[in-house]
Amino acid sequence: MFITEQEKVKPGIHGKQKLWCYHCGQECKTTTIATGDKYFCCEGCKSVYEILDSNNLCNYYDLNNSTAPGVTQRVPIYEGRFAYLDDEKTKAQLIEFTDGKQTSVSFFIPGIHCTSCIWLLENMHRLHKGFIRSQVNFLKRTVSLTYNEEDLSLRKVVELLTSVGYEPHIDIADLEKKQIKKNGKELWYKVGVAGFCAGNVMMLSFPEYFAGEGNLTTDLQRTFSYLSLGLSLPAVFYSASHIFLSAYNGLKQRVLNIDFPVSLGLAITFIRSVYEILWHVGPGFMDSLCGLIFFLLIGRAFQSKTYQTLSFERDFKSYFPVSVMIKKNGHEKSVPISALKIGDIIVVRNHEVIPADALLLSPNANIDYSFVTGESTINDKLANQTIYAGGRQQGPAIELKIMKEVSASYLTRLWNDETFNKTNEDGGITKLANKAGQYFTVLILLFSFGAAAYWWPNVHKAMDAFIAILIISCPCGLALTSPFALGNAMRIAGKNKLYLKNAQVLEHLSAVDCVVFDKTGTITQSHEARVEILPLTGKSVTDDDFDLIRSVVRHSAHPLSKIINDYLKGYTFYDVSEFKEQPGKGITAQVNGNLVTIGSAAYIGIETDENPGNSAVYVAINGQALCTFNIKNNYRQGWKLLLKHWAKNSNYTLYPAIMKMNEKS
Repeated sequence: MFITEQEKVKPGIHGKQKLWCYHCGQECKTTTIATGDKYFCCEGCKSVYEILDSNNLCNYYDLNNSTAPGVTQRVPIYEGRFAYLDDEKTKAQLIEFTDGKQTSVSFFIPGIHCTSCIWLLENMHRLHKGFIRSQVNFLKRTVSLTYNEEDLSLRKVVELLTSVGYEPHIDIADLEKKQIKKNGKELWYKVGVAGFCAGNVMMLSFPEYFAGEGNLTTDLQRTFSYLSLGLSLPAVFYSASHIFLSAYNGLKQRVLNIDFPVSLGLAITFIRSVYEILWHVGPGFMDSLCGLIFFLLIGRAFQSKTYQTLSFERDFKSYFPVSVMIKKNGHEKSVPISALKIGDIIVVRNHEVIPADALLLSPNANIDYSFVTGESTINDKLANQTIYAGGRQQGPAIELKIMKEVSASYLTRLWNDETFNKTNEDGGITKLANKAGQYFTVLILLFSFGAAAYWWPNVHKAMDAFIAILIISCPCGLALTSPFALGNAMRIAGKNKLYLKNAQVLEHLSAVDCVVFDKTGTITQSHEARVEILPLTGKSVTDDDFDLIRSVVRHSAHPLSKIINDYLKGYTFYDVSEFKEQPGKGITAQVNGNLVTIGSAAYIGIETDENPGNSAVYVAINGQALCTFNIKNNYRQGWKLLLKHWAKNSNYTLYPAIMKMNEKS
């Protein structure tokens, strides 16, 4: 965050000068968290600074003078969070190499964003003597670590990374990444084989092209032809095998895809060349055949590489926690999710995902099923009710009894439903190529048989005409169009920070006729919302009142509640009881014997004709209206320019709601 001199003197909540966290650059809501003249937004950021300071690593802050290099540490890390990394099976899936003394492992760390991050992560040996080597790949946001097993364990490595603000991203899909990587190498093997064969066959064909008539002996010509035939076999039967397989699978489903005419052209070229070489009719076309296979595979490899670089494909496992806290004999223990069994008692904390269908043992729970349904409505659950996998607890920790294994849960069935696995239904370049390939194949076959019929009295000419049309008309250009066009388009989009899930998204964009922007977090920046407190009774709001308000809003997942909770970050919070939330209206709870009501004006029981033009949240304590939190949206820079550009250069219509919001901002 770049902080100007003008911003440093802006008034805070009570007219005081704003303070910015020395570590992460976010606004400090209190002055109580400090070390010397350095202030921090939370105890987490302060702890990271103290760790770096004690190890003489504060150069971390000097490498980016205009920015705060750290990542906020407001999310608490409870004890035993990484205990699952002590499990030998989990360790075996993450570790890349170990000889019992030295171990190598790589992690994806989303928090890497500047030179300070690189410098700190590559100086981990100064933080702990057990680190031997660390290297950062900034583009992929990964760090490769080698450490001494006698001094460090995998769990300790992750805890150290987390303690300095760079928590690795580990999920179940990452634990299975070895198999994914293995599958991706086969295409490159095929490219290598095809390239080797094409280069050598072309070299052996040079004498045939450049030598004059009679300059080569018959034996030498035949030797070169036989060598070309031998070298072409790996290219045809190995490198091009998936092209033939794709065409065969299409025929089984009664579909002529783009690979059918391509494979037909390759097969006819190969058969004709074998005939010419073995029967000494001519030199064949092995150089063209191998070159064609090589360039086809290059196109597909380029497309595959683009997809891997910008891959956002996820299965249900990517969103589940890697470990879960099991409660047994009064003690909590972290175990891998793979070890979860029916009948286990698990503890799920605030914002954690429930990994399997379970029975609620706690008195109540507030479950957010937005991951499953897409709606962020909070479901109030009572003891002995079923909680389905994929729900996220909002509020205090709850206890659940597992009823089904993870693989048998509703979320797994939902994710694996065939409806969500269909791809490329609505058309695009790939479907257009396949569709064109169908008509193209039919026409070419008609022309080929027509030419053969025309020359049929002369069998030799009839076969030459039939084969020549198939070879010359092979739609290789059409086959190369899709991977190169889509791959390059995704590369350009990624360069401009538009990251697409897959190529089908890019294809479907051509059919878009309406664009809808979500307001919160898309047009607006919710984490930078401006909050103004307006008393309703003429009496100022005390710190004790703010303590009560924060105690309630911290249990709600509503965006406005989160904004108020962040705004009151420096205040104390207490345990609440009888917490109730009515969607679209408000929340109530008992805090230290006080009834706190937060929501709309009608919900707290007052009438108002005022229209603040922004989001207003009203507060009442013990039935008495107290204050209003007037939340003003902070819109993203350049969004109005985008709307004006679209209105001027396209046929899109800006609807009245958008125009009204435009005027207000």
